[in-house]
Amino acid sequence: MSGLGERLLWRSDSVGVALLDDAARVVRASATFERIVRRRGVGASAADLVVVPQRDALLRLVHDAGADWATLRVAVGRDPEEAPTDVRAWVARASEGILLVLEPVGSDLATLNAELLALNDELTAMERELRRRGRELADRNERLLELDRLKAEFLSLVSHEFRTPLASMRGYVELLADEVDGLTPKQRRFVEVLGRNVARLLRLVDDLLFVAQADAGRVELELVPLDLSRLVDEAAEAARPLAAEKDVELRTRGEPVLVEGDHGRLLQLVDNLVVNAVKFTPAGGTVDVGVAAGEGRGILTVRDTGIGIPPEDQERVFERFFRSRGAASRALPGTGLGLTVVKTIADAHGAELSVESADGQGTVFRVVLPAQPAGGR
Repeated sequence: MSGLGERLLWRSDSVGVALLDDAARVVRASATFERIVRRRGVGASAADLVVVPQRDALLRLVHDAGADWATLRVAVGRDPEEAPTDVRAWVARASEGILLVLEPVGSDLATLNAELLALNDELTAMERELRRRGRELADRNERLLELDRLKAEFLSLVSHEFRTPLASMRGYVELLADEVDGLTPKQRRFVEVLGRNVARLLRLVDDLLFVAQADAGRVELELVPLDLSRLVDEAAEAARPLAAEKDVELRTRGEPVLVEGDHGRLLQLVDNLVVNAVKFTPAGGTVDVGVAAGEGRGILTVRDTGIGIPPEDQERVFERFFRSRGAASRALPGTGLGLTVVKTIADAHGAELSVESADGQGTVFRVVLPAQPAGGR
């Protein structure tokens, strides 16, 4: 063996090397060797390093060591009851005596196997925990679905129950308003305020009812040719009393544009956008509602000079019951359903809905509707 090879053996972390004298006692041992034979080394007999049944085999190996390496599989341990370590033994003669080299057999594999077993136990425990949590989530999801169904039924029931008396109240208010000669100016103002509040409640009930129908998948559209500009006129006429009360100028512009849609639902969409714009525009501001045709489509634009929507809120304005921080901080009334209804109606019509805004700089809502096909229906 070369001197370099012997030096490498003494420094090895994977094999242990010991120098034996003629009596087969250890006179020098590497740290790795002592670790393999469990902290025994210098002064120990080579025969004492193995279990009893293999002592003779190891001694014969030491006695017969020649120029070539010899191998033997032995188990190293203090006594037969101690868990053995399988090794391969090489013996060779050196200038100073006999070299005994021990290499653990399958130690890496055994360690890996133990790690794999531990990992398997951990994965099994995790799997059991995941199954348990999965069952909990399934139960919670089932409860949430049931609560959602009950909520939808409640909204639908309440909306229907409110709508009938409110419609009756609106009829009587309109009858009172027609009594031109029978009302004093003060009474007429009272009737106008009552009429606006009834209309507001009816809009809220319609929104609630529509959301309940959308949740139940019962939104049905009766598609007919419609003049988008006339829908804007209807919505603007209904919103003018609110605009006048808030000292907001409400302006409409545009030419007739034919689209295909459900009259009631599209009117609800336009009405919600216009009322929303008026509500969030301070006194002295303006709301412009425009209609235009472009690339075979009808384009509705509602632009206001209101409080605007912060960028971080713009992605959420169409979420149900969401209210921007500006609306909340100014204590502006609202349920957070109006824009949800707008988006649901727009989606049902295959329309594109977008919003552009900046905090304190107004807002623009744009709805692009499919145009009425050539020749109509």
